[in-house]
Amino acid sequence: MKADHPLTAHRIAAITAVLQDGPLCAHDVAPKIFLCYGHTWRVLKFMHTLGLVHIAKWPLRCTPRATRVSAYAVGAGVDAKKPKRRTGQQRQARAKSKLRRDAERYEFHLAKCRARKRKPARDPLVAAVFGGAAEVRP
Repeated sequence: MKADHPLTAHRIAAITAVLQDGPLCAHDVAPKIFLCYGHTWRVLKFMHTLGLVHIAKWPLRCTPRATRVSAYAVGAGVDAKKPKRRTGQQRQARAKSKLRRDAERYEFHLAKCRARKRKPARDPLVAAVFGGAAEVRP
């Protein structure tokens, strides 16, 4: 990011105007100022180093992994601390508790688990043609 580029001041002014409404992440700012996400993110990082914006919060981005992104607000303030990631065990416990709250989904889940453990019965005609159990080779 070049500080002396003629468009840098224009982009900083546009981003500052958009951020007056409240803290936003680069994904939300980009379409409002007609820039791509990558360039908007670089300008926001540049503004952050200059002290023009600060990280107000770390909201969850609605992606399959639900990643946390930085939401910037206007002014030189104290950056919000990024929350620690949940461990796999914490995520699994949360998913199980959500599943158990809904009785119908929980019964369906248990039925799927029971079906996974069940082995299908061998067809007698197929066993007669191809033989009994398959030989296991080392």
